[in-house]
Amino acid sequence: MTYVEDVLRTPKEIRDSVAWDFGDHPQYVECKLPVTLPQKPWFNVRLVMTAHVNRQPHKCVFILIFNERIFGLDVNPAMIHNNRDGSGAIDGTHWTLWPCDNVELDRREMAHQQWFNQFLQRANINFYGRYEPPPYRPEQITFL
Repeated sequence: MTYVEDVLRTPKEIRDSVAWDFGDHPQYVECKLPVTLPQKPWFNVRLVMTAHVNRQPHKCVFILIFNERIFGLDVNPAMIHNNRDGSGAIDGTHWTLWPCDNVELDRREMAHQQWFNQFLQRANINFYGRYEPPPYRPEQITFL
């Protein structure tokens, strides 16, 4: 078993609360949370979440990082992703699992907190912090 497989299988915890920060781009917010493995506290793992605050439908990304991306969820992506094995293109919400060569399509529509909970469940992470949704801006009304 590789270290990545070990990290993915081992129960994990997040004890910090979600806090969103605007980064280099004014339309994106980001949250970085340390992830601990109580059985293996020496592993350096983190969850990085980003969200586009203006886009409709809401675009957000969840990435579990252990030196590199090992598990991810891309909700309402802006581009099509091609599977490296030639099995086709994916044009919607999708999951990636290390080595992240192929993606798994997910056609469900959910709110951010529901996607967050699904991600935590699939990543084997118990969350003990306080959840805060991204600061999405209200949809702009345009007059013709």
